[in-house]
Amino acid sequence: MDVKDEQLLLRAVPANFDQLLDVLSYEQLFFLSLDNDHPRSAFKSAWALEHLLQRSPEPSVLERYSSHVYSAYLRSTNWSVLRSFSKLMLLLLSHCDWMVKNGTDQKVALLEKTFEVLDDSDCPVALRVNCWDLLYAMTSEFDWLSMELQLRIELALEHRPSPALTSRGLRILKKMKLK
Repeated sequence: MDVKDEQLLLRAVPANFDQLLDVLSYEQLFFLSLDNDHPRSAFKSAWALEHLLQRSPEPSVLERYSSHVYSAYLRSTNWSVLRSFSKLMLLLLSHCDWMVKNGTDQKVALLEKTFEVLDDSDCPVALRVNCWDLLYAMTSEFDWLSMELQLRIELALEHRPSPALTSRGLRILKKMKLK
């Protein structure tokens, strides 16, 4: 099956994600999610992966594809794709001991990508708040990160308040005070 055939199949993502895995593998979905020439197919692939990996009855499925998720997060430039992979990275950080299993270079690359996304003024709100959650999940690993995250959230709430930014920002700030 070539890329065009896969993209045609993705246009009709079934309501039952398990049926999708009968046609496309996880690896094919990861490949399609990074296709910059077809952003809608990339989004649908990433969205399907997000739901498949979140709803998998076996947590080991997400762990098995953790390097794919990490790589896709670092490589993607598509906001919609990044939103899905940021959610999956957060699951890896919170449920799969990703920070314990990976070295400093991987953690720093994750931090750099997350700050790169946040520093882009075009970053959508939903992705921005996911990035805040990612950074919060890494605060125990990097001492300086709590203060940086707090300042970034406060600045965003001051200059660009929206219901989503305010809700998530205040929730993270509250968790940080309780820590």
